[in-house]
Amino acid sequence: MNKKLIAALIILVIVFGAGFYSGKKLAAKTGAPANQENTYQAGWNAAEARLKQRGQVPDSAGIKALTGTIDSVSGNTVTLKDVFSPDPLADPSLATRTVQVAQDTKIYQIVQKDPAQFQQEVEAFKKANQANPAAGSGTGLQQMAVPPQQSEQKEISLSDIKAGQRITVMSNDPIGDKKQFTATQISVLLGNLTPVTTPALTTPPAATTAPAPVK
Repeated sequence: MNKKLIAALIILVIVFGAGFYSGKKLAAKTGAPANQENTYQAGWNAAEARLKQRGQVPDSAGIKALTGTIDSVSGNTVTLKDVFSPDPLADPSLATRTVQVAQDTKIYQIVQKDPAQFQQEVEAFKKANQANPAAGSGTGLQQMAVPPQQSEQKEISLSDIKAGQRITVMSNDPIGDKKQFTATQISVLLGNLTPVTTPALTTPPAATTAPAPVK
């Protein structure tokens, strides 16, 4: 267990205790019943806020993309399960989301390129790299060809996506803490790719000046 995680856990316990105590004090002051539920929630909220303030727990509320598994598709509604959150303190109910698909929502399937096509792109990339004598230098990096990708996007329709597929959903608005939202783009993720070796980049040897002949 690393030091950062240990420190976060210690802070969580301390702040939770302080929040729990404050919840009981507030309940006594206002005359509200100091039951276990409201004092526990006060402690949890205080601990979560403190950890996010210190940057030890990511605040996922502002994110605009989520990845999860399709549980069901009904009409223009996609239900996601097992939605990943970078925040370990996030509401557990957010592991399930309801995604609305609008008419202008773009849906893509990530597909593997034809091996022959990918190999041609690799060879073209090698030639472009070798033809650039500044490759590997500070200025050369800006001139290098873009490495080929083993996959590409293919536009599909809503009827093509099925339960069990892993997808990434994007929105123009923050959706980190939204149970239901409208997607602007959906990408169906690709499974395991067939490994294809991309040649390592090589930097051409620096030009040298031959020594002058001895007279």
